[in-house]
Amino acid sequence: MFRLLIQKLLHKKWMVVCLLIGNILLIAIAVSNPMYKRAALNRLLTDEFDVYTEQNSEYPGILGYSFMRQNTDAEDLENFDSINELFENVEDELGIPMVYNVRTLLQVRSKATNMSGRSDLENSSDDFKVQLACMTDLSEHISIVSGEMYGEAEDGVVEAVVSEAAFVELNLLIGDEIEMNSYRWEDGSKIRVRVTGVFTYSDSTDPYWVTSPDSYDYALFIDEEIFEDLYLGDLNTNAVIAANWYSIVDTDQISAEIVDDFISATNTFISNVKGYGASVASPAYLDILSDYKTASLQEQTTLLILQVPIMVLLLAFIFMISGQMLSMEQNEISILKSRGAGRGQIFLLYLLQTIVIDFISLCVAIPVGMFLCQLLGSANAFLEFVQRRSLEVFIDGEVLAYALVAVLISILVTVIPVIRYSRVSIVNLKQEKSRNKKKLWQKLYLDVVVLLISIYGFYTFNGQKEELALKIMSGETLDPFLYFCSSLFILGAALVMVRIWPYIIKLIFFIGKKIWKPETYASFLQILRTGNKQLFIMVFLVLTVALGIFNAVVARTILSNDEENAKYSLGADVVMQEKWADNSSAVAMGLADTLTYTEPDSNRFTELEGVINYAKVINVEASVNSDTKMYDYSCVTTIYGITTNEFGLVAYDMGDNNYSYVQYLNVLSRNPSALLVSSNFNTRYGYEIGDTISFKYNNVSTTGTIYGFFDYFPSYIPTTTVMLGDGTAEEQENFLIVTNMAYLVSVWGVTPYELWFDMEDDSPDALADYIEANDVEMVKFDNIEEELYEIRNDPLLQGTNGILTMSFIVILILCGAGFLIYWILSIKERELLFGVFRAMGMSRRGIIKMLFNEQLFSSVAFICVGAGVGALASWLFVPLIQIAYTSDNQALPLTLVVQSSDMVRLFAVIFIVFAVCMFVLIRLVLSLKITNALKLGED
Repeated sequence: MFRLLIQKLLHKKWMVVCLLIGNILLIAIAVSNPMYKRAALNRLLTDEFDVYTEQNSEYPGILGYSFMRQNTDAEDLENFDSINELFENVEDELGIPMVYNVRTLLQVRSKATNMSGRSDLENSSDDFKVQLACMTDLSEHISIVSGEMYGEAEDGVVEAVVSEAAFVELNLLIGDEIEMNSYRWEDGSKIRVRVTGVFTYSDSTDPYWVTSPDSYDYALFIDEEIFEDLYLGDLNTNAVIAANWYSIVDTDQISAEIVDDFISATNTFISNVKGYGASVASPAYLDILSDYKTASLQEQTTLLILQVPIMVLLLAFIFMISGQMLSMEQNEISILKSRGAGRGQIFLLYLLQTIVIDFISLCVAIPVGMFLCQLLGSANAFLEFVQRRSLEVFIDGEVLAYALVAVLISILVTVIPVIRYSRVSIVNLKQEKSRNKKKLWQKLYLDVVVLLISIYGFYTFNGQKEELALKIMSGETLDPFLYFCSSLFILGAALVMVRIWPYIIKLIFFIGKKIWKPETYASFLQILRTGNKQLFIMVFLVLTVALGIFNAVVARTILSNDEENAKYSLGADVVMQEKWADNSSAVAMGLADTLTYTEPDSNRFTELEGVINYAKVINVEASVNSDTKMYDYSCVTTIYGITTNEFGLVAYDMGDNNYSYVQYLNVLSRNPSALLVSSNFNTRYGYEIGDTISFKYNNVSTTGTIYGFFDYFPSYIPTTTVMLGDGTAEEQENFLIVTNMAYLVSVWGVTPYELWFDMEDDSPDALADYIEANDVEMVKFDNIEEELYEIRNDPLLQGTNGILTMSFIVILILCGAGFLIYWILSIKERELLFGVFRAMGMSRRGIIKMLFNEQLFSSVAFICVGAGVGALASWLFVPLIQIAYTSDNQALPLTLVVQSSDMVRLFAVIFIVFAVCMFVLIRLVLSLKITNALKLGED
């Protein structure tokens, strides 16, 4: 049996190659799902922590809790010991290592006396208060700027170090001795503390310093063991100890698969600590992980749904190829049966054949799957890849489980046809060949059913756009059926076209059959007679082109809409605001009546390389009240004060308004007090052009006249989605008034403004570098390049682009393989027929022309059909699928984007594959031994 198996595999080597390709791709795509999911989600998690650290200048892994210990209270003592025990076992409780485990103990400030006797001391009275303190491993995280580190206590004197802030605040000198008035040693003598050094942190970014050293401006830090002896034992039982514990979680050790367990463990730990009376600050990482869970669920669901159609097509390909192999081997099967082979033996033969093929496929598919993961992670757009930080991909039990399931499904799909073919005898075989039966799906009109289901889905979802968007904002995933509807539409349209195509060919043939040349006439007859055999190729040609166009449009639409919305939301290349000096402290002390600002020199930024233009923009929140017009309302409104000429040079001109952007700015420049207001002032409150609006800022009212309404204005978000307490999302309306900056300054005085910059493309970091080098204190700094970078590196978008590209490439491979197999077998089967045609006087050129005509009315025609189906599917379904990628500050309406470069790449790839296939076929025709058939005809 094994020898027969090897002979079968070698005899049908091209079919076996196709099965290997199909199985390798199926298993590789299956295993790439858990591989990419794990790697991408881990990278997403790492990026979320990095972004938090960068934006907040704070390490996100801090779990802090505090407790006031009263030594005279037995319950406090017990609770303190319990909290301390939890602190010491926090790694076991949370199941993850800590970067640091820091305990800070501070004796509450009490009266003390500086015993140095210095004449310059003003704080030796009753007002002089200090606190002794200790921190875990303090010596490893400080730098002594003066003096030396504390040592052990000698002669009843404790050595201490102080922060720079405490050194100044307490007016200390190195060597000063402080006597604690209320706390004593065992012998009754008062505790004395000698200042031996002044410290600061050794690294300002060290997460050890949850609280800056300068905040300990009354603390004398002593050795931890000495502190415990003095205050945690039987001594000084009247002392009140403020205890702070900081467990610094190593966020690098938090991986995607442990997030749920880690959140649960953290919540349990916090609950236990609170149970002992401690105050707990909610750790930042809990919010990060909560947002991550929402994003990861959406990503996992989306990527899985996107992969399902291509895996179904791969299974269909494997099923059809295995069926084709069995069809070609019907004679052999019937002969084996006539020689006494049972159905079980035949089934076992083909099962072994399938197992061998799948085993080889499995060995190759695992590394291919790892390659696909890296491909997914480097996708920048459809059929576009860039160099990125590589994903950390590895093989685990989940990956092997996916591979095993894919292998089992492949085996099942491959051997199912064997059951039917193993029943065929020689008599049955002759009867089957004499029939030209329709396919089952044609008899049941499944193509029409599939198409109608997809159209029903489109109309259902199209009527629920707003609800779908709110669901996405609430963290829910889009209904998977929406994704399947687009695939069902393309498949249904392909099958319907295959059904009606023979009638179109018959019509064309009927119209010109009296004028066709012999080779053209013969080609039409061949198409009509072998239509059923070409179904597989025709369907895959439509799917290849249609899905290619659809995937390209999906990828480009998602990316372009996100990028355009980011540009619009920011308003310019760079938007920044420097911190202005003011007299707020004088106002607070009653030394000044009005708040005034000192304007910094903004011209210094214009001299930087890369800056083309800049504009000053006042951006403040003001109140608009109902006393200006007889409407019962009061709302908070954003006020923009701009200089029209400068603003027009730097701001992005985006959004579909009733008039052009320039016209709006020209209208505004006609009157100093002219106002442009958002359209919701008209729709909600009934304001018209010519009405006046009064708005108040810093208790100063300003009035202007409405000169126009707009729907969109750079950086204006008409509505934002806010999360409610019950976890649902709700749209909130925003208002904007735009006026002349000079007019606002004349009423309000000098007011802090933003700077909007137009930058050269190759110098996005010029401003950031200058600000960092000169320590310019910023209130706001947003860079469009950073925004676009985050969009392009979003794991969901990368995965979507990668899967869409991978799907197209896989279908193209399947289509090319199937195309070659069909036409190679077709040409070889017709070798004798070509000889007869040559004997009848048809030239070799005529035979090639006949094959060309067949390609024109089958392959080329269905490529065109695929283009039409893909364009129609894109127009219908892409705007709906785009909703799944909508951001919570989506301002611009979603638009369908078709980029010519994408189509050029797409059809270039299709043309190359088609050209290679045609080259192989032409070489095959030219190598046919038609002369043998000619001699047969002469005999």
